[in-house]
Parts: sequence; C-alpha cells; structure tokens
Amino acid sequence: MNLKGRLKYLAIALGGVALIGLLYGAVVAFNLWQANNAIKPLASVFPTTSERPDESPGENILLLGADYRAYQTAEIDTLTGVRADTIILVHISEDRENVTMLSIMRDSWVSIPEIGEAKINAALSLGNVATLVQTIETLLDTRIDRVAAIDFAGFESIVDELGGLTVKNDRAFTLSIYPRHYYPVGKLTMTGNEVLGFVRERKNVPGGDYQRVKNQRKVIIALAKKIITDEVKNNPLKLSSTFESIAPYLALDDGFTLQYIVKLVGSLRSFEYSNIRQITLPGASTGYTDDGQWAIFLDELALQQMRERFLDDTIHLFERVLPSISPTVTPSSTPTT
Repeated sequence: MNLKGRLKYLAIALGGVALIGLLYGAVVAFNLWQANNAIKPLASVFPTTSERPDESPGENILLLGADYRAYQTAEIDTLTGVRADTIILVHISEDRENVTMLSIMRDSWVSIPEIGEAKINAALSLGNVATLVQTIETLLDTRIDRVAAIDFAGFESIVDELGGLTVKNDRAFTLSIYPRHYYPVGKLTMTGNEVLGFVRERKNVPGGDYQRVKNQRKVIIALAKKIITDEVKNNPLKLSSTFESIAPYLALDDGFTLQYIVKLVGSLRSFEYSNIRQITLPGASTGYTDDGQWAIFLDELALQQMRERFLDDTIHLFERVLPSISPTVTPSSTPTT
C-alpha cells in the first residue's frame, strides 16, 4: 500500500476514534444531566451576610443526617422541623491527600445567630440550613463550600442492593428497640436494617452519643469504599449511574452537582482511605443549662486550635492540647546573715 493509501486509512481510523469519543462524551453528559435531575436541590443553604469567613484551602463539605421519615412534616430537601441526628464537617485537603471527618455533637451548646444560646441542632429546627451553616462557620471560623442532606433510613435499601456492608465494631451493644439486634465486637457484615440500627442507637451503646457519631462515620466510610471503587473513580459513566441510584436519598446544594462530584472524585484517584482522620468536636464538660437542658459545653482552647488548623489546611493533624498547669512554687526564705 502506498503512502497515500496509508494516510487515507489513518484518517479514517482517527475519525472513528474521534466519533467514539464524541459519542461517549454525549452519553456521559446525558447521564450526568439525568442524575442531576434525580437529586433533590437544597435551596438557600448559605448565609447572605457579608461576614462569612474567607475561603480557605481545600474543600469543606457539611453532611447532615436524620431519619426524615420520623418527621411527618419533614422533607429531605426542605428539612422543615428537623433536628439533625448527624452533623459532620468533611474537610478535603487542597493536595487531596487527607480527608478529615469532624463530628459535631448535636447537644453542643453554641451561640446561634438570631436565636441565641442553644444546642446546635436547634439551628436547623428553629432556623434553617443557612442558620446552621452560619453557626458552624462562626464556631470554626472556616467557610463551608458544599452541603448535603442524607436520609439514613433511605440507605437501608442501598446497603441491601450492595449485598450488605462490612463495618468493624469496637463496642458491643444491643438495640434498645425492637428487634433488639445484638452487635458483637469485630467485623460485622450487616443488612440494611442492621446498618440503620447501628447508626441510630445511642441509649444502649457504651459511650452514648459519642460512640454513635463514631459508628455513623464508620458507615459513611464503608459506603464510600463500596460505592466509589477504583472502577467508578476512573469511569465518569459508572460514577453518574451510581449516584443516580442513590439520588432519592440525597439533597444537595445548587453547586453540589454531579459535574462537581465527578471532578472531585477524579482528583481523589490516588487517595487512600487509610488517610481519613476521624475526630469529634471536643467538649470541656457536660451539664444542665439555666433552663434545664442537658448539654455539652465546648472546649474553647481546642476550638481555637481547630480554627488555626482549618486556616492552614492541617486539620488532619489536630491533637487536643490541654492547658499546662504550672506547679506551685514556694518562695525560699530570705537567708539570714
């Protein structure tokens, strides 16, 4: 075959490759559009005040979780009348090498804009999502970039579709309500209903709410590992179809699109799950407020340390530093001459 003929076949081959690329891109775009339409939008989730913290390195994603079916007037996309059972701020470092999951206990006593001193979950039930976002931004002096509401009850069907979920349990307990399922210590492969009990229980689990937030983080990480596999990370088509299947159980802010998710997941291709740091907002003490509410009073020193860590993108290195107490020194007697 002469050179002219070879060039002709090369042009045809390149044209075919380009056409396949265009068709694949069109399919991905359609699937992203379809998945975006399936996700319920969270409207007006960010404060309109000009006093929000400046943008900081990395990404801050606020996860809100509750059993929305338990609230007769609640919808996942409006959060009307809901007290959030789960408040987790996920920080992804700018270099995409570290992820930190910071749980904020729902009984944390804080100052809520236009409401006053109250438990932090009252920011949602007495205000709205923007009120809660502003409360957390003020508390940690860091800007929240994206917000997602999760229906934990809805995850029951997802877990069953995935064939169960394996989580390492470090505190044995039995559900305080029917069917009183027992969760022994060790690696547990659970059904959707068992996972739901695992993230809900706080009365019978040693450590109460503190252990419950740990269990919730474990389940979120286990779900992420099972859903966002290496195959999904490297395949936008698979990623869009995966998120379309869980869309009924999510509500995302307007900027939290599938395009944003595809880009974010793509930037985490080399990320190792072992680099996830799990911490809980430190409390200094617990007790009753003046109006008789049991609450967690936060450690102001630890909060300041966290603010500094968020500012320089090192929250994954946070270690609670307790104030040092200088020993009492007895002055020596004045020597006599």
